[in-house]
Amino acid sequence: MFSAPSFTDLSILVRPGLVLDWSLLKIGLIAFLLYHLASAIYFVRFHPLSRHPGPKLAAASNIPYLRAQIQGRLPQWIKEQHDRFGSDVVRIRPGGLSFIGDTAWKDMFTQRYGSKQFKKDSLIYGKAPDGVDSVLTANDADHARMRGLIAHAFSEKALKSQEPIIQSYVDLLINGLKMEADRTPGGRVDMVKWLSWVTFDIMGDLSMGKTFHSLTDQEFHPWVSFMSGMFKTIVFVATLRQLKIPRLLMPLFLPKDLYFKRMSHLRSVSEHVDQRIAENPDRPDFLSYILKHNDEKGMTIPELKANASLFIGAGSFSTATVLCGAIFYLSKTPSALQAATEEVRKSFPNKKAISVDRVARLTYLSAVIKESHRMYPAALAGSPHLVPDEGAIISGRWVPGGTGVMINQWAANQSTLNFTLPNQFVPERWLGDPRFKDDRIDAFQPYSVGPRNCIGKKFGPPSSLEP
Repeated sequence: MFSAPSFTDLSILVRPGLVLDWSLLKIGLIAFLLYHLASAIYFVRFHPLSRHPGPKLAAASNIPYLRAQIQGRLPQWIKEQHDRFGSDVVRIRPGGLSFIGDTAWKDMFTQRYGSKQFKKDSLIYGKAPDGVDSVLTANDADHARMRGLIAHAFSEKALKSQEPIIQSYVDLLINGLKMEADRTPGGRVDMVKWLSWVTFDIMGDLSMGKTFHSLTDQEFHPWVSFMSGMFKTIVFVATLRQLKIPRLLMPLFLPKDLYFKRMSHLRSVSEHVDQRIAENPDRPDFLSYILKHNDEKGMTIPELKANASLFIGAGSFSTATVLCGAIFYLSKTPSALQAATEEVRKSFPNKKAISVDRVARLTYLSAVIKESHRMYPAALAGSPHLVPDEGAIISGRWVPGGTGVMINQWAANQSTLNFTLPNQFVPERWLGDPRFKDDRIDAFQPYSVGPRNCIGKKFGPPSSLEP
């Protein structure tokens, strides 16, 4: 009968003279190295993407891309490659390309007759942790179903009815800023903090009917720090996926308390949404518009909760980011600050005259917001997609099916290939200034294009955002 070897039997593995065992190990190691060397040579010299410019190491290995990603400087690294090679397309991974040309957006994200959509790269996005997709992660059919309902909540009519809710928080913001300026030396105020508070309070109220009380308490709700950590973790998890780390092992590489914080967040969202549905108050928040048009083909309760969580995170961080960028660049550009101030003062004799419609008609302020989007984009990293199996033409170049492609807004917006004086904050570029007549403004797409563009673009800082 077979029996397990004893300790004495196992000692033969370390006896001298077993050259064959070490030889096999050496052969295996050499084979491993030769395989990766041959793969690197193939990717650099013979792969279908080898004709595109880019760093050789990035063509041979994912390491440069993943290192930049995990260091939090992927946008800067991608821009450096476009600048280095002077091209609107560069190879940033063995199987991936970065585009920044003005035609790439429509080539990749608008639907053309008889052609398939570019799918999101599953190695980057993966599946929803709880198995319930939001409109961001859903497949095409579910995305269309959800988006049709959500569109009611972000319509012009809805925004008009939501204005009193938004205005109430803006009033709290202004009063809070005045008090903060009065009690601090030199009247200095941390605008990043205050703008984060107001956007989270607004999005919490409109998404779930509950405020975070950030403005009144003058402190961050635990959700804010959690969601900030979540965005970093999403990048980290995407890196693990690209390294082919099994999903079951990923928790070993993540902060220990992250799982529990996420579960607490989801439970809290679930409770608030359940309460909001049960109360069914007559108020113009997002859920009221969605529920009013919901039917058996609409969204399930878990999907409503997943999207409520998405609204809070995406709506608050993106809006606060652009507003912070606008204030920073205005403070550094006195001429732009003076022009924007004069326009506002002339347009509104008092605060009661301010409305969303009238603010959207401010020409110079709209240019300021556009330029802030260009200089300080909220969607900084880009959205990796896969070319359909039949291949596609992007920016006049044939790209084989299965290739990973992306457009990085930072690299596109800061490129001399697209903009004159790309590193300078000049709102006049959007107002017909002849210095910028050669700008490729179609390269500027802060809310993306096509059927999966940002549905909340009307909800962002008021401006005419069509290039």
